[in-house]
Amino acid sequence: MDSDDGMDDLFDPTKSARSSDVDTSHEAARSMKKAAGKQHRAIMTILQTFWPLAAEQVGDQLGYGCWRRFKELRAAGLIERFGTEKDKHVNRSGRKAWKHKPVRTFNVGGP
Repeated sequence: MDSDDGMDDLFDPTKSARSSDVDTSHEAARSMKKAAGKQHRAIMTILQTFWPLAAEQVGDQLGYGCWRRFKELRAAGLIERFGTEKDKHVNRSGRKAWKHKPVRTFNVGGP
């Protein structure tokens, strides 16, 4: 799904592979550009409906890990951490993780 919502621009493939990595790592990073935009849209859709959620909780709904996309969405100012230490989600490994909420509503994938 191509879109003009800017989600395809949040992922920077140059930050996903080190300069010392082999060429195939750089190719893999470049190939993630559109997929990352789709993942950003899916995360925003879930967060706008069910916030606050931690990345693990959103990933459980999507069926794949999405914590890297959370960092990109936070950097773009589209989501923010929610609550205090006591509000954190305890993940499967027993560690606490921040829950997130959308900063503003965002028309993801709509007309």
